[in-house]
Amino acid sequence: PTPKRPRGRPKGSKNKGAAKTRKTTTV
Repeated sequence: PTPKRPRGRPKGSKNKGAAKTRKTTTV
């Protein structure tokens, strides 16, 4: 299913693929 409430990301659903790359850059 699609998680409407990500881990503290309101628009995480839209950037699910980019979120993975963004997480590595943020960390």
